[in-house]
Amino acid sequence: MIMEERAIYQKIVQEFEAKDNLDKYTEDKVTEAVRTLENESLLLTEYDDQIIRQLVDTIRVQERDRITVTLKGGMEIEQSVDY
Repeated sequence: MIMEERAIYQKIVQEFEAKDNLDKYTEDKVTEAVRTLENESLLLTEYDDQIIRQLVDTIRVQERDRITVTLKGGMEIEQSVDY
């Protein structure tokens, strides 16, 4: 009985540690993105793949003329697309 309870508590601790590591990872990515923005001119006159890769997590096509851009850190931006 005691061994089973100990195993349950160890599993709970591991789950909390995993969540904490994920939160730390997200925080590190957001901090990295902020540093990138601070070091770059905010007047982007041309596409910069390096900056985009540091800021954008995913781009999903919602409809033929609409996308959702998810930034690292979780912020989502919906955008219409002209083609």
